[in-house]
Amino acid sequence: MRARQERRELGFPELAMRLALFHLRKRPKPARSGEPRRERDTEMASPPAEVMAPATSEASWFCCGPAFGPCSSAGGGACGNCKSASLHCAWPNTSDACYDITRPDKCGDDLLRRTCGHQFFVKHLCGTTEIAVTVRDCGPQTDLWCGEKRCCSGKCATNRLIDFTPAAFTRLGSLSAGIIPVTIRS
Repeated sequence: MRARQERRELGFPELAMRLALFHLRKRPKPARSGEPRRERDTEMASPPAEVMAPATSEASWFCCGPAFGPCSSAGGGACGNCKSASLHCAWPNTSDACYDITRPDKCGDDLLRRTCGHQFFVKHLCGTTEIAVTVRDCGPQTDLWCGEKRCCSGKCATNRLIDFTPAAFTRLGSLSAGIIPVTIRS
């Protein structure tokens, strides 16, 4: 549990440094004089599976769970425990069934599978606040908005790859905006 908590507290620069150090440890070992190189000495390790490069996306909001703010009572989402009053999100690749509905690939987005409980760090493209959100639902239906674009101060994002609960969305922008451009990292 301690390792998981430590990983959550790392910012992007620290994560990049750890990834670089990880690869340095796996550099090819020099062959001794007169000794042929063995294949296993030149293998490179792949990056850890949990690393996702930062991505830009549009983000909208949705209601789930007990009534809260603008939301009436709704279902608990694909994970069963989504709450509009919590910092939760919906991701379009939580399962095969989810992916079959949302189809981000139709918009050219090749998304990693992130299941219930996964945590993303998101920031409005024109803001300074970064928040952590937890996957609690499947969505948005990305293929309905391929090519849709939102900009602020010349910074733009296309395609809806993430939805936030009202509690999460209001940490980044006004609910009345409906859609905002964000950066997502894992």
